[in-house]
Amino acid sequence: MERIAAPQIAPAGRFGRNSLSVAAGFAMLAAAAAILPFIPETRIVALSLVFVGVGISVATIRLRSGSFDWFEAFFPITALLFFHFGVGTIYLTLFPKELPHISLFPFLEPALVLGVVGYLAFTLGYLTMFRSLPPSPTRWLRVKDARAIYVAGAVGFAGALATVLQGSFVRSRKYVSGSLSLVQQLAPLFLFAWALAWLVYFQRRERSRRAALPVAVLGLAVFLLVFLTIGGKAYVTMVMGIPAIAFWYSRKKLPVKAILALVLLVVFVVFPIYNVFKNYYRDGGTAERLGKTLVLAGKWDAGEYQRNTAWAAVKRLGVVSSVAAILRYTGRWVDYRHGETIFLAPISLFIPRLLWPGKPSITVGREFAESFDLVLPMDTETRIALTAVGEFYWNFHVPGVLVGMFLLGAGYHWIYRRFGKSDRNEPVRTAFYITLLCGIPRLEANVAPLLGSTVKTLIAFAVLVWVLRRLGLVEAVAPDGGAPAGTAA
Repeated sequence: MERIAAPQIAPAGRFGRNSLSVAAGFAMLAAAAAILPFIPETRIVALSLVFVGVGISVATIRLRSGSFDWFEAFFPITALLFFHFGVGTIYLTLFPKELPHISLFPFLEPALVLGVVGYLAFTLGYLTMFRSLPPSPTRWLRVKDARAIYVAGAVGFAGALATVLQGSFVRSRKYVSGSLSLVQQLAPLFLFAWALAWLVYFQRRERSRRAALPVAVLGLAVFLLVFLTIGGKAYVTMVMGIPAIAFWYSRKKLPVKAILALVLLVVFVVFPIYNVFKNYYRDGGTAERLGKTLVLAGKWDAGEYQRNTAWAAVKRLGVVSSVAAILRYTGRWVDYRHGETIFLAPISLFIPRLLWPGKPSITVGREFAESFDLVLPMDTETRIALTAVGEFYWNFHVPGVLVGMFLLGAGYHWIYRRFGKSDRNEPVRTAFYITLLCGIPRLEANVAPLLGSTVKTLIAFAVLVWVLRRLGLVEAVAPDGGAPAGTAA
């Protein structure tokens, strides 16, 4: 397995050297855009390269300070926004027939500009806020007994099963269960246990059977959940990607071949199978639907296979068309929401559905699709991602994008400083950071569920740590690794 070690570069010590590197990076990107006249819409390509230029600049600064981290929240978000806005705009410019309405075509470039503005505001908030925030006290926690992984995994598995059952209730009975909704909040703890099992495994060089057992047990649970949630590409991608992230944090080496294999598997296997499964054969059990899906996929020719793999992945990530629709319709045929969709988050946080059975959903993907005429009238199920940038504009115009993305950047930097940034092996704290990192794709949806789920996960994690410490399954150690310390979780 090819691995890339974390570069060991001495701190720069002088701001001038960092500034020169950043300027050189942007100059090279500008030159690349200028000397490629064969690329259509050079202006769009140049705007798209802003994401790449800023990302490379921040990476250069981190490298020179000796604090580079492949999975620092800023870099996955940069990649996500680059695909959402940059790659998505280029793709839809080349293939305008893929737009929901051809009338959105003139608004693609303004949507890309808005995405770039939002990204720059995000970067400013990320790089300037919480720069001196101390790490969470959970950095001193270590796993004393493997049963800690099993307890967290069992609790999280119950939450994941509740999510599956809730989806079945909604589809068949059009009913949301309050008790299941409460248990659902524990689902992220399964990802925490899955990440913790891999971190503990990779940190034990001898690869003992004892260290591998939690991975094997939770692996069976992962297989079951992937089968039960087939049709949800995000979940299967997360559980498959967590081992690679855990390897990086345990060894400070990136498993390049494993990540490349994961990308190819997701694009050329998960996307086509899951898309067909989701869109066809809605009647019948999971096994029957999966069998029909595989039969249909086996009949594709090369062109159909290509359309259902690489192009489907690009189209799925290129949600810039949603922002184009918001720019076209808002203020003309659709009113501004003035914070209504964003302020739904406190409803999700402070009033459980068990106490308020009729509580409205804070996921506005369906309402957005209908309001902006992005689905056919007979389609009653499809939800459309509107992106954080699009939602902020829909609520507060351009000032909303500037302020909202700045605050999101600050929030993600708080998460990274609190739980991610580290110069030592801290499995409990790092496993929780990986869990929060798995929520990054939610940036393509509306903001309220992102905020609500993050706060709920923080609460669930605090309670779990308290329980595990009371059971004696984890313990706090002194900074020198000596006797247990009295650090609170």
